[in-house]
Amino acid sequence: MDKNVLYSKNITDKEYEIKRLNEVIKDLNEIINKPSLKFNNNEIFEEGIKNIKNIIFEHIIEDYYNIIYDGISNIIKIYFNDTIYIELNKITDYKYSTWCSNNSWDIVCSIEASIQGLIRTNKISCFTDNELANFIYENIKWRIYDEFNDYSIISL
Repeated sequence: MDKNVLYSKNITDKEYEIKRLNEVIKDLNEIINKPSLKFNNNEIFEEGIKNIKNIIFEHIIEDYYNIIYDGISNIIKIYFNDTIYIELNKITDYKYSTWCSNNSWDIVCSIEASIQGLIRTNKISCFTDNELANFIYENIKWRIYDEFNDYSIISL
């Protein structure tokens, strides 16, 4: 086999590996670095939060009786995750896809943990369907951004 062919293949393989490793580094940076976002106005944020609220109220009210006994179904968790992921991507101008994915799933898991805590302490029945939907919405909103929460996942 020709030395030039082997050399070219070796170079191509190395270039591919460098490109792959750069993608891994980019993904790790997205996970580690919290984006610091500054908006001229909060229209994108407010629209995203409104879309999240609409999905929450629609699904929690619709499935309320199942939720108070069994928690949030997998299909609703997927709806919540997808909606939060999409809205976080819009808020971050589509620059932090991996970060958005990780945080949206983290938020959904924390909501499920809250619901399970209410079920196990027999406190979930203290909530009406609208109150439960509002509880979940306020929890998500606080987690995404609240001016008094230093642990919000974004900064405005």
